[in-house]
Amino acid sequence: MPASPSPRPEAPPPSRGAAAPAPPARLLALVCVVGLLAGCLSAATDVVDDTGQPGADGGSAGGDGGAGGDGGTGGDGGTGGDGGTGGDGGAGDPLATDDDGDGWAEDEGDCDDADPGRNPGELDGCDGQDSDCDEEVDEDAASDDETEPNDPGAFTLGDLAEDPELQALASLHNDGDLDRFRFDLDDSGWSLFTLKVSVANIPSGSRYRATLTHLDLGVVYLDEAGSGTLSVEVEDTAWQEDSGTWELVVQAESGADCGADYLVTVALD
Repeated sequence: MPASPSPRPEAPPPSRGAAAPAPPARLLALVCVVGLLAGCLSAATDVVDDTGQPGADGGSAGGDGGAGGDGGTGGDGGTGGDGGTGGDGGAGDPLATDDDGDGWAEDEGDCDDADPGRNPGELDGCDGQDSDCDEEVDEDAASDDETEPNDPGAFTLGDLAEDPELQALASLHNDGDLDRFRFDLDDSGWSLFTLKVSVANIPSGSRYRATLTHLDLGVVYLDEAGSGTLSVEVEDTAWQEDSGTWELVVQAESGADCGADYLVTVALD
């Protein structure tokens, strides 16, 4: 009989505390690959969880930068510099600026842009200056004169047959200004009379001219200039007819004073 093989001797059990045998190299490589994949998936998951969508952090930050751009919109406050455009109304052109605040600039006719009381919208009253910038002085002071308007047409004093003495107070508002006065005289009676006409209270230093004319006859009885009092007396005669309309003209040649009234008196004596 053949001899039976002898039994394989058993390996002795590892002793307690001895190191475990090293795993094969392939197993180690596989474990490394799986670990890397797991780490990548974990990082991607963190990004999605924090922002709601991948890459949103970068976009959001960029959006904030745009918000900062709104600060630039604040620069539109600089657009308020367009108020400087309003400066086109004056800063660039002194003649277009209303310096005295009266609503008129020099290029609109204001002749004194340092005085709010002088502009084309003012009434040119008795103040000795051209208040309404029309190169005339005190022409609107006539509104204070009860005998005005009496330049083109005459102020009617009355009829000496009804009142033997007629009077009027008037003023001349500027040099060249004139006043006209008319009255009627009835010479149908037999009695003789003296017609007295005077212009009194002419300001000292002024020169006013007074002219008295019988309009129906075309005869001039007074033509005199000066200050103080200018007057004339006309004596009635039996052979001369003095009835009709008479006109007295008073004109300022120099020194007109709208604040000083002169007195016209027409009387029969």
